[in-house]
Amino acid sequence: MLRKFFALVFLFPLFALAQAPQPPQVIGRAWVLADVSSGQILAAEKADERFEPASLTKIMTAYVVFGALKEKSSSSKSS
Repeated sequence: MLRKFFALVFLFPLFALAQAPQPPQVIGRAWVLADVSSGQILAAEKADERFEPASLTKIMTAYVVFGALKEKSSSSKSS
């Protein structure tokens, strides 16, 4: 009985490692996986390299939206 217990205790970590899922393949030039609550970087690939934005349209849309939000914010303060 004791022999079975020790065998189970020593073999359990091996079974746990064998069943660990493999991370999915990421289709992208660079990526970062972070835990937002702790701010810890969990994994990254090419995180320090500079890349051009994917779309200028996205950047301009954000620029216009944030400009409108800022304008609305400043006009509501003066009212």
